[in-house]
Amino acid sequence: MRPESELVAAFRKPWRSAERRLTLARLIQHSRQLEAWWKCELAASFWDDAQEFDSGAYIWIEALDRADIAIAHRADNGEPNTSALCIPIELKMRSTAWRSAGKAYHERGKKGLLHDMREASTRRERRPFAVVALLLTHIGESEDVRFNDFQKEALGLGEQEKLVKVLDEKIEVPTIDHLSKQSRAHQIVWRTAR
Repeated sequence: MRPESELVAAFRKPWRSAERRLTLARLIQHSRQLEAWWKCELAASFWDDAQEFDSGAYIWIEALDRADIAIAHRADNGEPNTSALCIPIELKMRSTAWRSAGKAYHERGKKGLLHDMREASTRRERRPFAVVALLLTHIGESEDVRFNDFQKEALGLGEQEKLVKVLDEKIEVPTIDHLSKQSRAHQIVWRTAR
């Protein structure tokens, strides 16, 4: 079992498709957090390769204390059996349209990126680790300081919460000819320490 390398491959898989990258480029133009779309895309990708995580692994959505996605075995009663494998995955999709990384990631009273990181580290049952992932989107010039600030703030939160960064990369999104502004996307994935 090599869950970390399989996890990284699973997060990259949806973006290999030109159609998925074009869909993402279109969604970015709305400056909305369409986490449900990303959750479904990732879960479908994970389902295709569930056996790569561990023999008998199954992919769950909104299970294991409402983790966005979870990888675990199926018990005889149909529920997740976490005795051998339990990887809860929390997803956050944020746009720089939030104007402030602080507000986007850890606004008081909201379940933001910082909240998910802390839950993954302290409260969630996990074997061998829990995962937190961020899909950051942006409309505008590639040199826009806001986009860089959002990335730096997220990476800083990961370090603060002592998470291990396993993926930090740009997603190539196509230009949509009839739109005047360029779309950008970047994903960062962390795991808890073992």
